[in-house]
Amino acid sequence: MQVQYLKDYSPALGRDMECKIYGHAGRPVLFIPCQDGRFYDFENFKMTDAWAPWIDSGQVMVFSIDTMDAESGILIGASAATTAGSAILPMSLFPTSEALPMNGTGGRDIRASS
Repeated sequence: MQVQYLKDYSPALGRDMECKIYGHAGRPVLFIPCQDGRFYDFENFKMTDAWAPWIDSGQVMVFSIDTMDAESGILIGASAATTAGSAILPMSLFPTSEALPMNGTGGRDIRASS
């Protein structure tokens, strides 16, 4: 299984973000960890084993991204308006505008060249 680790600066979030990409081709699948989770949870919880048939055959590429739970204010009791403005809205831009294009997919189905 091809695995890539990426760390890049996110202009939308104003900080470095990390992700791992599993696979070489296929439809992009976005994995967002549970609250307080990290991008490496996909691998740590052995989800790579469950997804291996589709990843290895080039049917899917899994993008496991980091979150900003600790910084978002959700855990420290901030108001919904403050939380949405400060972290949730920019975080919603990260997966589609920055994480998927990190590998050149742009959200498109990536097929291995024959």
